[in-house]
Amino acid sequence: MKRHLLVAAMVVAYSPLMVESGAPKYPAFELTLGDAPGEKFLFSAGDASIDSPIFVDIAGRNPTVADDKYRMRVEKRWVSAHLPKGANFDYYGSAECTVKPRKDEFPGCEIIAFEIPATGEKVAYYFYVGHWPFE
Repeated sequence: MKRHLLVAAMVVAYSPLMVESGAPKYPAFELTLGDAPGEKFLFSAGDASIDSPIFVDIAGRNPTVADDKYRMRVEKRWVSAHLPKGANFDYYGSAECTVKPRKDEFPGCEIIAFEIPATGEKVAYYFYVGHWPFE
């Protein structure tokens, strides 16, 4: 938990500098899950937008159908490290991202969206999942 709070604090502290410099809004990120300690989940740097989604990968290999059980969990962990305080879940959906696919794949993105009640601002995070196989 301390690691996630430290990462979140670093992101908040550096985000304005990265936006001004043209760097991605969110830095690259990695994590492991307690029930999958041998797997390192990698998140690309990006703006988490339809034009610059976060790519979710597994270190050293391509995702398999069996890995689908982890995908939403690791996306939620990424969101928890970057979500503004006080935000409430709004919706989950999917879209065709505007990025060029890395391979011969559909450029599918998952969207996890929130609303910040204090400001009325809506925040949507886009995750590229076109390379994750589906059953």
